[in-house]
This record gives sequence, structure tokens and C-alpha cells, in this order.
Amino acid sequence: MVSILAPISLLAQPKPTLEQYADCLSECVMQELTDTTLPIIFAPEKHNGFKRELDLRLQSALLENRFVIRELSSEQAQELRYEIQSASVSVEERSGQFVRTVSLMVFVKRLLNSELKSAKSITTQKQDTLSQSDLERLNDSRYPETTVAPRRTWLDKALVPTLTTLSLGIIVYLFFSVRSN
Repeated sequence: MVSILAPISLLAQPKPTLEQYADCLSECVMQELTDTTLPIIFAPEKHNGFKRELDLRLQSALLENRFVIRELSSEQAQELRYEIQSASVSVEERSGQFVRTVSLMVFVKRLLNSELKSAKSITTQKQDTLSQSDLERLNDSRYPETTVAPRRTWLDKALVPTLTTLSLGIIVYLFFSVRSN
């Protein structure tokens, strides 16, 4: 029985923020790819970083959707290019849970034989609900675009500085009162 429930529990796990970005990117790119019969020229970024991670995940998504991918030019292939215009993740606390919103705006260009066939700015977002432990676990500290901390409430903003100031005041008072004796 455990083996049957294991795949279901894996499906219920929230996705890391980087994968949410990859899903957003795939959604944006799939809107622009109208001709599925032509191979796609798409080469992932060579340098490590956020864009390379997204490129590799996009390449995987294209292959899953049965696109033929080439890294070098050919006569009968469409070239795919995209630029990330903005990438943001925000978290809002609601009743002890955290609502994470991942937004991505990309400029997608599709070329055929070096001739621009389409160019469009596309925005999409994904939203899910997480617990505090999930939120910390799903951030990827290698990329600032994926790291987010929950917004502090006004009470947190006022309470922490007040307690810090009072603690320092008590320490100073005790120091001088012990010293004077």
C-alpha cells in the first residue's frame, strides 16, 4: 500500500521556485511555436547561471512535446530566441500559509532562415500555497531570482527593534550599576 501512495505524495509536493519559472517559460514559448513540424534551433546558454538553468529545462520541455531540436543552423528549421525581461517571486502570508507568486515576462522571437517570423512579449505567472518549511526548502540560494522571504508584519517590524533596544538598555544599565558598586 505504501508503494501506491508514494507516487501520489510526490505529486502533491510543491515545486521548487526554479521549476515554477521553467513552467512559466515553457508556457510562454509554447504560445509562439505554431509550426510543430519544423525542427527548432535552440542552444542553451553556455555560462552557468539562472538563464542556463531555464534553457536546459526549456530544452527538456520541448523534447517532451516531441519537438526536434538542433543547436546549429539548417535550412528548414525555425530558430528560437528569448530574452528575460523580468523575473520575480513574491510571497504573501494568509492564515498561516504562504501564497507564492512566480511571474515571468519574456520576449520570444521566432526566425526562419534568419528572417523574423514573430516577436512577442509574453507574461505569465504561477501561484501556489506553501507552508513556512516548504518556503525555505524551495528557495534556491544560488539564484537571487528564486529566493524570497515572507513579508514581515507591522508587529514584527516594530517588535524586533523595540526588544533589541530594550535589551541593550538593560545591559548598559546593569554594566554601570555593577561597576558603580
